[in-house]
Amino acid sequence: MSDLTEVLADGKRRLVVWPTQKFKTLLLSAFLYRPLSRPSATRIALLSKLFKRGCEGYPGTKELQIHLDELYGAKLTTGVLKVGEEEALYVSLEIPIAPADRPNEIHSLLAEGMDLLQRIVRSPVLAEEHIAQETENVRKELEDLKSDKERYAVIRCIQEMCKDEPFGISEIGDLEDLRHTTQQDVQNEFGIIKERTPLETYLVGPFEQEVARELFERAFPPGIQTEQRISPRRVTPAEIRQVVERDDITQAKLCIGLRTNIWPGEQLYPALTMFDGILGGFVHSKLFLNVRERSSLAYYANSWLKPSKGIMMITSGIDPVNYEKALGIILEQLELMKRGDISEQEMNWTRSGIANRLKTAADSAMAQVLADAELRTASLGWTLERRLEMLEGVTLDQVVEVAQAVKVDTVYLLTPRGENA
Repeated sequence: MSDLTEVLADGKRRLVVWPTQKFKTLLLSAFLYRPLSRPSATRIALLSKLFKRGCEGYPGTKELQIHLDELYGAKLTTGVLKVGEEEALYVSLEIPIAPADRPNEIHSLLAEGMDLLQRIVRSPVLAEEHIAQETENVRKELEDLKSDKERYAVIRCIQEMCKDEPFGISEIGDLEDLRHTTQQDVQNEFGIIKERTPLETYLVGPFEQEVARELFERAFPPGIQTEQRISPRRVTPAEIRQVVERDDITQAKLCIGLRTNIWPGEQLYPALTMFDGILGGFVHSKLFLNVRERSSLAYYANSWLKPSKGIMMITSGIDPVNYEKALGIILEQLELMKRGDISEQEMNWTRSGIANRLKTAADSAMAQVLADAELRTASLGWTLERRLEMLEGVTLDQVVEVAQAVKVDTVYLLTPRGENA
């Protein structure tokens, strides 16, 4: 998907670089991978906030911000990304650069950025006051989640669909776990991350590759890492699960989870992206046209992939009385695709739509990095040109083969109280 290149992968560390003049910043991103589990997910959600509060040498938010300002107004971003059966705690630094900056000036900035990145990742300040404040912030976020009904429905559908799998655990944390999380718990969790967690680092900017690798290896020498990366297993649903949840809402949320069991790097993966696009990825897609436009049964209807888990989600906002009709039409579109009812126009429009998305994403260094964390594009050798080439080679027969392989697992409905769905 880009010119990201994997230059180091020893089981403990992975370094991906993209030496390029394309962007006006240096991007440094570190990802720390942990198996999804409770209550660790809540503690890691807290750590993602605490990583912005201070570190060795810059013990408070004020001191850290002053240093970021000294790095020409560098931007610090932290978060948690769910990848298959794991979650990645990530830290990103974007440091502005000027066109007139010389290579030695760029390399000096890269060295300063790498020093700060390793301080944040290896020596954050986990003060009791900070933990108490961020615990309250996470609590508010979790409580506010219920007001975002669309997002809440997706999370609940995944929890039901994957309730016996780590992926069913929410990476944003759990209120009950949060109530029982202590300062010692957070510090213990960080200790595990520091000693045993695989580290992946991405560097993007106008630098020399060998200089970047040398700076990385100096900042992050091999650790004692003992945990192995976890690969999702294939799951074939025996029957469709149906879950109805009631709430004080007017517009119902219908969410359908499907198992594709197709992963990036496999032969049918490009066809899977075409299948998703034809079904629900664009305004010309079957769900949008048949559920929303022609039948007027939905306020929105779309689909999207979670490639690292091999699943697909269909989401729709509907009037509660239209549940059965909307579900029927959605399932009908899946059956039509299994039978090969896909026009040449649908193929061409979708191919063009995906190509445009890939080209647009190539204009964002962070989008490229997040895509690689999900798809492992660098290790697969997937440049933008290679992705477009694979997309162009997808045939109708391959899309039909994907359609026949995809299985509905869970149908989740969030509906108003008193409805008879």
